[in-house]
Amino acid sequence: MKEEIKRVFGRRAPEPACSYGFFIKERVSFLESSIKEIKGRVNFLIFAVISAILVEIILRLGGL
Repeated sequence: MKEEIKRVFGRRAPEPACSYGFFIKERVSFLESSIKEIKGRVNFLIFAVISAILVEIILRLGGL
């Protein structure tokens, strides 16, 4: 999203002119950080599940 704003407006995005715009900007940045945190947790969960599946396959092939 930031890249699109930079592409449209040039080097940096315009600052909000009113308090409502500032509030929206802060809320969007909070949502971005929340989404990054959720993405990290989902990536960890996927990694854990795949690792457990691989361990199970290795143990079954090993006869344990």
